[in-house]
Amino acid sequence: MIRKVGLEKYPKVKDFLRRRCGVAALEWLHLLDIEKEQSQVFVEGNFKGFMILHGGVNVFITTKGEAALREFLAVLDEERCYAFRCSEWMAPLVMERFKPKGDYSGVILLTYYTDRNMFTKYIDPRYFAHLLSEDVAEEILAHTRRGFTLEFIRERIRKGIFYGIYDRGELVSWVGTLWESNEACEVGFAYTKEECRGKGLMKTVASLVTERVLKEGKVSIGHTVETNIPAIKALETLGYSLATREWAYYSSGT
Repeated sequence: MIRKVGLEKYPKVKDFLRRRCGVAALEWLHLLDIEKEQSQVFVEGNFKGFMILHGGVNVFITTKGEAALREFLAVLDEERCYAFRCSEWMAPLVMERFKPKGDYSGVILLTYYTDRNMFTKYIDPRYFAHLLSEDVAEEILAHTRRGFTLEFIRERIRKGIFYGIYDRGELVSWVGTLWESNEACEVGFAYTKEECRGKGLMKTVASLVTERVLKEGKVSIGHTVETNIPAIKALETLGYSLATREWAYYSSGT
């Protein structure tokens, strides 16, 4: 039996989430802390599984049973657009209710993490990385595939940690933090101009950002897809370890 729980139950949900998902739960714990009013939580039985619906779009499901999954999916409006993150075995049932367009079937999303004991600093003496300011926000926006606004990126640069490398006055590689909580930061906004790739620039800026995160006593988290081999190699070089595999799927509605 699936039921929606109120805000007073969120501490129990967060405890369950932490025990079930470990490091991979830190992003959702962060959202339940700072944006609880934008979140809806549905639980299975006595907290055997749950579904978080954040912002009316982002859906995170964890359960071990097909019947419970079908109940969770029945809560959602099949005419709406949702961004799912869940276990790979759920893919056929999710796509059965939320039909894909064409041959799209989602991606496998990998969550990596490192801490002060695991981190391996990377230094390349050929490059000097700069701490970035809001002046580069428009350039970062132009090269991000996510639906961020210019003001959001400016705010992230002000509040987060962004490093970049210049080549003859041109910003050619950068990494920043997408969010931060008391426990963790997500390293993202990773980009290197195509003609500069394969030279260690990304590892250099990612190492600096990660080092700053760890000095604050937090865990550093990074997401990538399983087909992005250069990003995976860069993370592993820096001492990041795989925390979890998830199936990520965006439904476009009907």
